[in-house]
Parts: sequence; structure tokens; C-alpha cells
Amino acid sequence: QSTTASPSLALATCNSTLCKWSSMSCSSNLDCECFSLTNTVNGTISGICAVADLSCTSMIRCNSDNITCSIAQTICVNSTRCQQPVCYPMALASIQICPPNRITTLIPTVTNATTSSNLPTLATTRPTSTTTTSRMSTTTSISKQNILCSSAMWSPNGITVAGIGNGRWGSAMNELNYPRNVAIDSHQNLIIADSGNGRIQKYFTSNGTIITLLSNVAVYHVFIDQYDNIYYDDYSSVQKLSSGGLIVTKTTVAGDNRTQGNKTNQLNQPQGLYIDRFGTVYVSDSQNHRVMKWYVNASEGIVVAGSNGDGSASNQLSSPHSIFVDEVNEVGAIYICDFRNMRIQKWLPGAQLGITVAGGNGIGGGLNQLFYPVSIILDPITRIMYLADYGDNRIVKWLPNAKQGQIIAGGNGQSARANEFFRPQGIKFDSNWNLFVTDWANNRIQKFLFNVSSC
Repeated sequence: QSTTASPSLALATCNSTLCKWSSMSCSSNLDCECFSLTNTVNGTISGICAVADLSCTSMIRCNSDNITCSIAQTICVNSTRCQQPVCYPMALASIQICPPNRITTLIPTVTNATTSSNLPTLATTRPTSTTTTSRMSTTTSISKQNILCSSAMWSPNGITVAGIGNGRWGSAMNELNYPRNVAIDSHQNLIIADSGNGRIQKYFTSNGTIITLLSNVAVYHVFIDQYDNIYYDDYSSVQKLSSGGLIVTKTTVAGDNRTQGNKTNQLNQPQGLYIDRFGTVYVSDSQNHRVMKWYVNASEGIVVAGSNGDGSASNQLSSPHSIFVDEVNEVGAIYICDFRNMRIQKWLPGAQLGITVAGGNGIGGGLNQLFYPVSIILDPITRIMYLADYGDNRIVKWLPNAKQGQIIAGGNGQSARANEFFRPQGIKFDSNWNLFVTDWANNRIQKFLFNVSSC
């Protein structure tokens, strides 16, 4: 086994936010915190800003010197939760995942000037494929439902269809590293934002083959339009993938692929995507606390919700995440996961104010509460919402005009068991209404079979 030479060497080859360990908050991403290094670097650096909710079982202890690690691309940090020094993966200390908090005084960012992959650029990659066990095609419920009824239910136990299922992260082709989102194409193949590994993976349901569509990218969310075009957002833009044979290229369709900002042609930490049938891109501009709309080939976007500062008033949003646009009933209405306000807001076209349609009762685990809602699917016919309740480790169904939601998956605690999650994020339905959940900190995608008899 090779051993990392020192924390100095590890930090010199990464692109991370460094911090003072005494800082309460090191990033605008609430999922991040400052981990103290076991050894001071250059006499000044005391901590590194990284994802907080990494399970202790997914990390190993530092070497006996409490300074070095035997696993490549990790760094030794003190973990009060694990009660020992552990080797933390540098991929989850990326500045793209944990951007600096504008309020907190931080040590300047360390950037590897020789690495071009820190900024998204027009690039091509040839997918490398490998065959794995075809778990996804073995168990599927058959449904003839065109819409989901209000009594729809799913199996309480999930089936792991991507990742190795035991909570451990990895970079092998069949492993995932803190995936953020999943999308499903017309052939029922999975497209996964494997964020910790900086890549987009495609899982073929017919034979279990896995390929990498794009690597060395910051990727948060993925979306597939009606033509099977793939879109993803990074820290400052929305990219559209196109394929010519084995070559995959990307084109910027919203924002600036090099610079974050708050101008109408810029984005800052986009955290949600929706592309309508006309190719119009809707994006949650999270750190600008607004939702933007970009027409095809537009050079700048239009504000359609928020943009009145970070707050909880009806005309404000606070770090908006996933969005869903109604194209059937109230055409153009946008449903927004108002992340830090613990609510779902509906904004009608041209409205100056949002309407709370779920949550809004403070942070908590009550059925009338949400704890950082992070993903939403709307059935525009029935207006039933399906929500990933990140902090409560559950997926919730919320009927129109209801005062509280109903748990349809999870909600049984926090672990890698089949009926539990560890910080769920993206959710999607396949054509048979089976529910797919991105189980973020368990490094897996879970499939919950639709109970046909429930409708």
C-alpha cells in the first residue's frame, strides 16, 4: 500500500476550501463543516471544509502516526463523531461541493494550477464500459396506471440497483461516491450524477452494463428531456450533452461555464433543473436565491421566482433546490424546494409572491414539517407532490391542500438497511411507477417497487 507523504502534499493536489477549525460554518453549503487536520500545515492551516455527514463506517482510521493515510486521495482529519482520526476522501472536500461561506473568514483556496478539470470546459470523453450483475432487470412490477392514485404505495424495502449497497463509497465502475441525483431515459436506463467521483454514469437496465458518459466534471443534478437529451448543472452553469458515436460533448445552455455571479447571464451554485417540452431551461440558482428561466439559445436568463434576497417572506427563497414545472394543468407554475425555509413554494407565471403548498411549519420530523426538502416530483393531473425530505431520511407524498404528508419510503432511521436512508436526494419514477431514490450518504440508488394493488 502506498502512503500519502503528508497533509501538505494532499492539499497541494486538490481544489478545496481551507478553514479555521474554530469556525462555526465554513461553506454556503449547509452539508459541509470544518474538519480539523491532525497536523498543522505550514503552521497556518488548521482545517479543511468538507461534507459533514460521511458515515464513520465508510472511512478507515489514519496510520499510527495520526498524520498520514494509506488510501490515496485521502487526508487525516479529527472526527469528533467517529471519536478517532480518520482518512477523509478529498473528493468530498472539493470547493465545488463546499464553496466558501461569504460571511465566514476563510483561508484562501488552494488550487492545483496544472489541473484543468477544476473548471468545466468544452470537453470530450470516450465512455469505458464494463459488465456487472444485471440486478435492475430482475424484479419489476408491471403497472398499467397512467397516473398515480392518491392511495398509491410502494414496497417498504428498497432494492439496490446502483452502488454496492453497504454504505461504502468507491470509484470502481460499479461503485458510487456520494451521488446527488438520478434520471431515467425512455429505455429505462439510469443516468446518475456520481458527484463525489466527478462523473456521470449510465446504467443499462437490459444487460447491467455501466459506462461513464463524462468524467472530471463537477456535477450536481441530471435531467433528461423528452428526446433523451441529458442535462446537468455544475457550480456555475447548465450543460447539455450530445453524443456522436462514442464521443460525448457538452454545450453551455445556461449560465457561465467559468464564472459564478448574480448577473442575469450568471448562476451561483445551481441546485435544480427542469427542461420543458420546448427546450426551455429552468434552474434553481441556489446562492442567488432565485429561479431562472433560459430560452433556447438565450444569452441570459429571466428571473421567474425569488431574487429578493435570502429570506422567508413570500417573495423570497432561501437556497432553492429541486424544481418541477407544471406543463399540463396550471401551465408554467413552478414548484420549488425552498431548502432552508423547510417548505415547498408554488410560483404562478408572472407572480411576485410564492404560495406555500407543503411544509412551512419549521424544521422537524412531524408529518406537517419538512427538514431540508431537496427533491420534488409533481403529478400535474392529480397535483400530488412527492418529496425527498433530506433531513428526515424519508420520501413523502403530499396531497393537494393537505396539511401534512404521508411517508412512502424510509422514515425508519438512518442506516444502510433496505428500509432506511442516509440523506436521500434525487427521486424519479420509471414507466411502471417504481420509485428510484438517490441515497446520497449510503452511496447507492434504491428502487422501491410500486404496489399495483394499492391503486
